[in-house]
Amino acid sequence: MSDSLQSLFSRCDSVLVFDTETSGLSWQRDEIIEFSAIRLTASGTEEVDEFIRCTRSLPPRIVELTGITDDLLREEGIGKQAFAEAATHPSLGNEFYATLLGLDDRQRAVLRLSANPLVNWLWIGGALMTLAPLLGLTRRERPIPAPTEKASPTKKDDGNETGDDADGRA
Repeated sequence: MSDSLQSLFSRCDSVLVFDTETSGLSWQRDEIIEFSAIRLTASGTEEVDEFIRCTRSLPPRIVELTGITDDLLREEGIGKQAFAEAATHPSLGNEFYATLLGLDDRQRAVLRLSANPLVNWLWIGGALMTLAPLLGLTRRERPIPAPTEKASPTKKDDGNETGDDADGRA
């Protein structure tokens, strides 16, 4: 091992090197057609090399430079990863999701369908738990009114403390 690599591995456990091949030099029009990565360690190397299918034919100059042909990409290339498109049908019971994951090798749509029960109730409960303390913070404390004095009852000989006569009249 060379001194420069020995010095590098004394500072790092491993080094990762990436390489790509493209269908041309225009970032707007051309595509990545090969992705490679090599991990170098003191004990050896690990390699990853993937061809990626292209949406158009490769120019003859690119085939000459890279040795990658349209047939090679068709046979060994992986498809581009499509981003997931989701559709939702919300309700208070089940919430249904349909997710378009991409196309398979025969150009058929791959869907993921799922039903999540009571998802909206989680949102409603969370909103109520957030709003309830805020409502409590907005309430102002009202002063308690001082008690008013009432006329004290008079005591009569009949033992009635209400001030009424024995027959209930004042």
